[in-house]
This record gives sequence, structure tokens and C-alpha cells, in this order.
Amino acid sequence: AHALAAGVRPPALWRSVTFVVWRPAEEFVAGVVYTARISVIPEVFGEEPLGDPELVATVALTVAAGAAGSLPAPSVTLDPLGKSERDRDPRVCCPDVGGAGCGFPTCEASMRDELPNLSGALELGDDALLTQSYVRTYSGVGGVAESDGAVLGVASDHLTTTIGWRFDATADEYCLGVELVSFIDGSVSSRGIACTPHGGLELGAVPNDNFDAFIESCEAPYWEDTMEPYVPGSSSDDRGDTDGGSDDGASSGESGDDGSGSLDGDARGCACTGGGPASTDMLSLGVFVLLGLTLRRRRR
Repeated sequence: AHALAAGVRPPALWRSVTFVVWRPAEEFVAGVVYTARISVIPEVFGEEPLGDPELVATVALTVAAGAAGSLPAPSVTLDPLGKSERDRDPRVCCPDVGGAGCGFPTCEASMRDELPNLSGALELGDDALLTQSYVRTYSGVGGVAESDGAVLGVASDHLTTTIGWRFDATADEYCLGVELVSFIDGSVSSRGIACTPHGGLELGAVPNDNFDAFIESCEAPYWEDTMEPYVPGSSSDDRGDTDGGSDDGASSGESGDDGSGSLDGDARGCACTGGGPASTDMLSLGVFVLLGLTLRRRRR
């Protein structure tokens, strides 16, 4: 099997494309240099394109004879088990009056739950096939890492990446896993798994130090679950029944500001503020990838 893969860095607003893969109907010819021209067409809500295709990458590829080889076996080197916080329901929200959040409210809770958080550095080695594969991460407990995490993109771009996962509940042992997937034929490497015990990590509920300032800065706060007005100094019991609970909270991906790689499930924002998992793009962009492949010259 043969394939051409290339990293794509489109304009900042177009966040949908990480890489493109093109597999020809016929095998590449050894000893030939091919040129790939990659263009991207954005769409708004599946309707008319924003403009003409824009050339975002030109890649020269020299084809050699023989098999590409086998993917290397990746692994994870774990940091000590830590903890991260998640808002405890119910939360109080503030309307986005000034538009800084792109129309979406900001929400906070007076109390936050501490949860186990595990991070680690990827160990991918040094292999030419890292440019022709991408990284997929996993998490789990009890010696197993089978819950899907994140796809991090072309493996050669993640030699120093830290991944992380916030677990929703305590366990005796927490695990992270990583594997490589080939662009060439879709084959998957062995999965590297690393685990650490819960040990003496103590978890509990802690006050949200930002809550009072958040309420003071909001003109019309309201309870997120019932939409009822929030009265400063009141509690959920003061406004009737509430359905407590929590979000999924667990994420995996590239290292964040705290170096853990975990993305806080309470992060907010949107395309204009560079928000996290709860963010929503200003424009829902569909992306078409046009890949033109031409024969450049034959080596003799």
C-alpha cells in the first residue's frame, strides 16, 4: 500500500484540518519525484464557500523502492499522580453582555471537587515512519488503557508532547496509553501503557476562590440548571430542587499551561478567545481538501 501524507497549517480561523492523506488508485513508481499541491475550501454551515480554494501546502515526495517498514513501539513516561479541580453542581452563570465570550455565558460554582489527574511525556523514538503516522492516546484504570483519548496529529510533531487525563472517580491504579497509526495503510503499532497507583493522594471538596469576585462582576447571575435568578449569599437549597451531578471532565491532548496536558472540562471561550473543550467556533467550518498530484521528473 502507498499513501501521501502532509501536515497542513491553515489560516487561524480554519481549525478543522490537522493533516490530509491521499492514497492513489495505482502504486507510486519508485525513483520518481511527485509534487502534491494541497488547497482548502472553507464552508459556512454547509452552504456557500467563503472564497476560492487557497493553496496551503506544496510537498515534494521522492519514492524509494521497497517496503516502508514497521511502526516503532511508543511509550509514556509518567509524572507523579496529581489532582485537578472540577466545578461541583449546581453552577451560577453570567450572561455574556460584553461579547467577550462570543455570546456564551460564563459559569462558576462556589465549590469544586478535586479529582485524580495523571500526565506523562510521550516517548516515540527516532524513526522515519513518525512522519507517516499519527498519535492516538488512551486512558484507563487497573492496568488497562482502553478509553479513547485524543488524536494528536503527525507523530513527528509530538516528540516532546505531554498528555494527561483527569479521572472522574478514584481507583487503585490509573493508566495512560499511546499508539501510532500509519498513514500508509492504517496499520497500528503496539500500544504502550504506563500505570501508577493511587497511593496516598488525598482528594476532597475545596472552595472556589474566584466565585465571590465572579458574582460581584455579574449584573444578572442565574442558576445554570433552572435558569432562576441567583441571589448573592444564597444556596441551591434556597431556590428549590436541583439536580446535582458532574460533567465527564476527562480529556487528553497536548500539554496545557499547567504542563499536565489535561483540559479542564470547565474551560470556556470560543474561536475569538481561543477557548477550550466547551468552546464553540464563530463559524462552523466544513473543509474540503483538494489534492493535486503531478509527476515532476523521472530519475534515471
